[in-house]
Amino acid sequence: MLKPCSKKTALLAAAISLLFAGGAQAMEGVAPVPANAPGRLLVKFNSEGDADAAHGQAGKLGVREVRKWRAGVKPEAAIAKRWRVMNFARDANLKMMMDRISRLPGVEWVEPDPVVSAAGIPNDSRFAELWGMHNTGQTGGTVDADIDAPEAWDILQGGAVLVAVVDTGVDYQHADLASNIWVNPGEIAGNGVDDDGNGYIDDTRGWNFVAGNNDPYDDNQHGTHVSGTIAALGNNAKGVVGVNRQARILPLKFLNAQGYGYTSDAVEAIYYAIGQGAKVMNHSWSGGSYSRALADAFTAAQNANIVMAVAAGNSAQDIDVTPTYPAALTHANIITVAATTHNDGLAYFSNYGARGVDLGAPGEAILSSVPGSGYAAYSGTSMATPHVAGAASLLLALNPNLTHAQIKDTLLATSNPVAALAGKSVSGGRLNLQAALTATSNPPAANLPPVADAGADVTLARRASTVLNGTSSFDPDGKIAAYAWVSSNSGVVGILSGATTATPTITASPRARVGTVVTLTLTVSDNQGLKSSDGILVTVK
Repeated sequence: MLKPCSKKTALLAAAISLLFAGGAQAMEGVAPVPANAPGRLLVKFNSEGDADAAHGQAGKLGVREVRKWRAGVKPEAAIAKRWRVMNFARDANLKMMMDRISRLPGVEWVEPDPVVSAAGIPNDSRFAELWGMHNTGQTGGTVDADIDAPEAWDILQGGAVLVAVVDTGVDYQHADLASNIWVNPGEIAGNGVDDDGNGYIDDTRGWNFVAGNNDPYDDNQHGTHVSGTIAALGNNAKGVVGVNRQARILPLKFLNAQGYGYTSDAVEAIYYAIGQGAKVMNHSWSGGSYSRALADAFTAAQNANIVMAVAAGNSAQDIDVTPTYPAALTHANIITVAATTHNDGLAYFSNYGARGVDLGAPGEAILSSVPGSGYAAYSGTSMATPHVAGAASLLLALNPNLTHAQIKDTLLATSNPVAALAGKSVSGGRLNLQAALTATSNPPAANLPPVADAGADVTLARRASTVLNGTSSFDPDGKIAAYAWVSSNSGVVGILSGATTATPTITASPRARVGTVVTLTLTVSDNQGLKSSDGILVTVK
């Protein structure tokens, strides 16, 4: 896995996929995942003025189109205005174009635009097998290996909290979803005018970032399935019921009918959701390498106090060892979710991680809505994640003043301990909706994230060594429990010793080229599992 090579450039080779698994046949149905999008780059500038000024100069470098994101006017979206999507010839050398564009004045970061994808095989389980909400052993599983939804609904059945589903779109006409689809109060339908001034014309019920229009209909099934688990209607004598049966779903389509799309579109969807006031976002997709653009969008969501429910991934691997994104991002507002079975086991396909995965939720043979007012059962961490997104929205319905940190702390602290998640997640437990609602009337104090400080940039001669200083890192309401330093190019600047301390020793290779710049990243974790990162540049002289 390639890491960022400087604060200006990053070579990212991984694609992102929706987190379906379909039982024993799942791997046979996985579509090939494309790599980075040909002819597209994401470029971050030091300021919006630098970005605007670069348009003409970019054209001289072979860039055919420079596009900005319509991020709205909220302060949290200001960082989006510094990013541009640059399109050039599809057969151009990507690395060469990255190098050219990185030399433009005011460029802070350049990265490819990874393509995202979906794959999976549904099964034909019946409605009676909705074991994740209420497990009576009806599917041969363990009684009460569920989220205790009926018990929770004795406290509160729902509330109109806005949940953005960043996915393949939603069947907004589905009989179990139609009345819970968000309607834009500032837009007049069909008049061809951007009434609310957010840059999107007639966006009355979300946006389609694939086609660039106001119709976010789901032509894939995945987003509709996720939405049903979050917010399908209850007590309507039809189909299934969502965790929060009164939540409002904001459909944001960034994946096409075949399940492919661009990371840049996912990022723009996040900014759109921030602009519309979403309180929770569901991200049932995952990928490979780090994206600065995606990280910036998650930062903006964190600043807006939005809970990000994120799927852990379906590779059956430890993401602490082999990170996958966005699950491996260290933002304090992320709740990363593994998939559990009807016996409270860890699903065979689910990723895990003692530090990187927060808790589990039902994710195997989960019945929910699909387009055409139908229903189907799917498996995957995609199916586990909306249980947590729905739970977060229900806590907010009970107490709208909760912070993202309080919601996360509550869901983790009240999870049911299960042996399969011990040592494989932060909480060691599976979501318990009733316990979380019970605790919400007296929420725990927010656990503030630690602050990483990697120190000052370094200039280092070949063969020379120096000691870095991360001792200024701190945790405002606890203590730093772990340090982790990583070099973006260990062959040029390597860590001799102390990679898990505040003061490691580094050295520059005798073969390093003068002028080479390497990023060293410090990630710190606090005593409750929250993380943050900071980086410095090491220049070889």
